[in-house]
Amino acid sequence: MSNPHLPPSKNWKAWFILGCYAALALVSLMMTGRRARVLALKLKRIPQKDDYAPSVVKLFIQDEFWRTATIAYVSQPKGTKQKGWGSLGSPYDGVRFRRMILDTVPVIDAQARLIVPRLPILRPHIRMAQHLRALAALFPPERVSCVEKYDTAVQMARYSDQEPSEIDFDLGMRAYQDIVDM
Repeated sequence: MSNPHLPPSKNWKAWFILGCYAALALVSLMMTGRRARVLALKLKRIPQKDDYAPSVVKLFIQDEFWRTATIAYVSQPKGTKQKGWGSLGSPYDGVRFRRMILDTVPVIDAQARLIVPRLPILRPHIRMAQHLRALAALFPPERVSCVEKYDTAVQMARYSDQEPSEIDFDLGMRAYQDIVDM
């Protein structure tokens, strides 16, 4: 820290730096102590017992909770059907048919690329039957119709003004599963 060969009067810079660090440590300890005291006071103000509120207030809060819970339950749709979505209580509850059918297209493309790696790039305007024509020879004759059914479901999901019905979705997903299983 200082030069031991010099007298203390000539080492004043080193003593000044040491004094600055000591002052910094003292101020830091004071600030930390003050913050700890303020935090302890804030924590002391938090009620620790169950009876911190009057019973009238507790009953009011409980009544409001039950009222809002009842309103939330009653306002849920029951027995309704939204076009293009699975009906409540069915296996397709909460499923948007158009999005689900279109989400299967990259999966089919990836499966086809495992069989034929040089398959052309899937373009959005190409029909799935045309895209999968290189695999047509691999399908058994009784399963060729599943590609056509899947293509129809994809085309309806892509371009139709009407939302697909649950029957259309079911046919499309069965055709998709048949293609994936091959």
